Amino acid sequence: MQSIGTKIKKIADLRGLSMTAISKSTGIPSSTLSEIINGKHKNLSIQKLFEISKFLECDLNYLFDDRAESENTGLKLGESELTLLGNYNKLNQPAQKRLLETSEDLVANRKNLKNNDTAEFIELSAELA
Repeated sequence: MQSIGTKIKKIADLRGLSMTAISKSTGIPSSTLSEIINGKHKNLSIQKLFEISKFLECDLNYLFDDRAESENTGLKLGESELTLLGNYNKLNQPAQKRLLETSEDLVANRKNLKNNDTAEFIELSAELA
């Protein structure tokens, strides 16, 4: 089971958001946010979690429930998919376009895909980031 802090960090990374941005937007001091992320904040209020989930545009239930599904697709994302999305969000617009074009080429030439192409595609997205 992932901690609330781990989930907050994961969503922030996927959205390309820094802890500073979350802190500024929610009014939660960065030291408190750091404690939440590291699982050291003992008196975490539902109001703080609500503010964080609102800023991250994630369902508050996701932070509490490991069975919660992706708020946008209704599908659970695997680690490879989360890594790919995180890398995509770190790219500038031209690199995002290149990554999308590459993925479209891979899908169009599906007969050439191998089982390990997901790992190679993640490496490509990381190189572009």
